[in-house]
Amino acid sequence: MSHHQTSDYDDTTLRIREHYRQALTNVWRHFPAASRLIVLEEDLEVSPDFVSYFSQTSHLLDLDSSLWCISAWNDNGFESTSSDPAALYRVEHFPGLGWMMTRKSVQQLLDVWPTEGEGYDWDLWVRKDSNRLGRECVIPDVSRTYHFGISGSHASGAYHALYYQDHAINQVPDVQLRNVNGNDVVRLFKHPIRIAQSLQFGG
Repeated sequence: MSHHQTSDYDDTTLRIREHYRQALTNVWRHFPAASRLIVLEEDLEVSPDFVSYFSQTSHLLDLDSSLWCISAWNDNGFESTSSDPAALYRVEHFPGLGWMMTRKSVQQLLDVWPTEGEGYDWDLWVRKDSNRLGRECVIPDVSRTYHFGISGSHASGAYHALYYQDHAINQVPDVQLRNVNGNDVVRLFKHPIRIAQSLQFGG
């Protein structure tokens, strides 16, 4: 376990962002031979095939330079919309909530990680176009994590009930993912469900 000091930051947003920066930096110090990492927050439940999911998809980050991350979370993966645990999609958005990146991609972030000013939440900053550089992330149809934290620095109980409570999490062990090839992973906007408008995130 790695301990670090972030109490110099009075602002909660800056303190959490610095916590992530130090944690990501310390991974390579403790595991210098590691080629990638998985970030998993403490308020996430994981599916029985969580490790298998990343094991089956991790090679995509080496084979396809247009991919930036593998995420265990589907922002749109509600119980009423997601039912295929073997399906994968490509998305332009960085989902967070259980994700994998290569050492190179993490280092690219750390090289420009803000240490003061710019009151962005860490994940909003990561999602900036200048960091994503046109790359995409792979997500599952049915999430492999479930956010059970009822309240936190930026979320209330009402927000959790509205957004997280009805999210689906896979309960099937040993799922064999389909089309685990970068070119075969379908873009979310080619999903059979018609999407009227693409959400735009600030860059």
